[in-house]
Amino acid sequence: MGRIHARRTCPRCTAANLLQSALASPSQAARRLEPLAEFLQQYYDNPYSLIAFLKGRGGALLRRLAAGEVACSHHGLDQLRQTRSVSHLRTLLVLCGLLEDRNEQLAQAHLRLHQTLAEIPHEGDRIVLGPFLRWYLLPFLHNRTGADGTLSGSVRYVFGQFTTAQGFLDLLREQEASLSDCPQHLVDRWCRDRPWQRGDLKRFLVWAGARAVSRPAGSASPR
Repeated sequence: MGRIHARRTCPRCTAANLLQSALASPSQAARRLEPLAEFLQQYYDNPYSLIAFLKGRGGALLRRLAAGEVACSHHGLDQLRQTRSVSHLRTLLVLCGLLEDRNEQLAQAHLRLHQTLAEIPHEGDRIVLGPFLRWYLLPFLHNRTGADGTLSGSVRYVFGQFTTAQGFLDLLREQEASLSDCPQHLVDRWCRDRPWQRGDLKRFLVWAGARAVSRPAGSASPR
């Protein structure tokens, strides 16, 4: 039966009571989580582990799901800070069948890139970098996803591309120049100071020219 725990109940009973309390909401969201409640009691074969989960951050997240404060969906969980507790709860929801499985590495890269874009303070930069992210960087990332779902070094490469483009736009603004009429000497200066980013900058400028974001004919480019 196990050791007596809280209020002279065994650990399994304590865990079951905590789980019932966490889902004690009349909302439709709580009723939807019933498969998770059954799954948790099987997943945590050690009742002390389930008690620790329910008394910790995982339990707090579960109560927010049950109350309808956080939607039981990938999108709902994506709105939270991506902590280990959120990641673990997402995995549990997938394993019990409440959420569809997804390429989490790819999804997290999407999330981080869009968050980085949203945090850029200058609206003009966001207007340029938004399409660059959607139509160039993200398709590249999807095309580089391996058959086993891994991205290897592709995420680092894409973030490098994005950071280079953002940094070059910062330089243009500091020099009171624009991407549509980019001076060659600023491109040369960037490549001289950051030779390791020469290829990234060239790809960004070629993309911008093809999209008419910058002047397609005679526009500056790395030599």
